[in-house]
Amino acid sequence: MSLPIFQQICLACRYDTPGVPAAEPRAFSKWFSGTDDEVRKDKVDFYSETFYGKLPIRPYFIGFYKWLESLFFWLRAAYKARPELKDQSELFLPSQLQNSLRATSYDWDTLGGIFTYANMKQLMSSFQDQPLETRWSGEDSGH
Repeated sequence: MSLPIFQQICLACRYDTPGVPAAEPRAFSKWFSGTDDEVRKDKVDFYSETFYGKLPIRPYFIGFYKWLESLFFWLRAAYKARPELKDQSELFLPSQLQNSLRATSYDWDTLGGIFTYANMKQLMSSFQDQPLETRWSGEDSGH
């Protein structure tokens, strides 16, 4: 799920219009030309509190700002809420922590329940205060 969000943010921040790159230096340039360590550090900063600025959305895409800012916030929240992926089998963990870790079931498909059909539909319905037109009427249409 996070890849399409990254793509949307990158397109809106790195292109003046569809197919026309903005002048260098473009936003997030190190993601495309940096070393592995630079890319990792920049993306960790992007997800964490160290990325304080507004998204540098280009003027052509400014109508999508509310969407992209919301998606960025959701992505950061999902990143922070994800469980530790480290193998804990050889660690000494108090029983309370073991029980807590067992009880935690993180939904990777929706990044912790954040990127659901209902949430995306509600967000998409907010574009320039226009109602979202869909081809189906049910919440659970299987799409």
